[in-house]
Amino acid sequence: MTCSMRSKRLAGRYVQKSLSPVPKALVDTSTYFDIQRAVKNRRREWAQNSLRNLTKYRAHHSRLTISAFTSFEILDGLHRRSGDDAARSFSNEVVPFYEVIYPDESIVAIAADIHAALAGTRQLIGLADTFIAATAVSEKLTLVTANVKHFERIQEMGYSIALENWREV
Repeated sequence: MTCSMRSKRLAGRYVQKSLSPVPKALVDTSTYFDIQRAVKNRRREWAQNSLRNLTKYRAHHSRLTISAFTSFEILDGLHRRSGDDAARSFSNEVVPFYEVIYPDESIVAIAADIHAALAGTRQLIGLADTFIAATAVSEKLTLVTANVKHFERIQEMGYSIALENWREV
């Protein structure tokens, strides 16, 4: 069985359903940074849209949700650019305000299937993004990302993954 055949077979088990007018979402790294930079850039359209979408989301959900791999990407960047103190500060002072989803067996299995299928087509998106997408699929969450084209590859594989870009209206 090819990777894409497995993907399509698995995809039917991960149909997204939501009763809330604003479905629960998984914020990826690009959106996390958009939110952080939006206040300084509030005159720009992308920042206004990001803040508007964040406000709308927070009216229905008390906390933003991130994958452990989003936390990993942020920590990796902080260690490289700002040092250990900044990374420690993020872990101790920022992460507690988020719901963090850690990979379980379902997420690992979906990530492996996605990774194998993308490798077969030479369209890898990186392991962290693969796990972020697998988390959204497994938990039936909308993935909020500024890099929609990047994650559309997973939709093309047959997975039911809703994508939103908060930079847009």
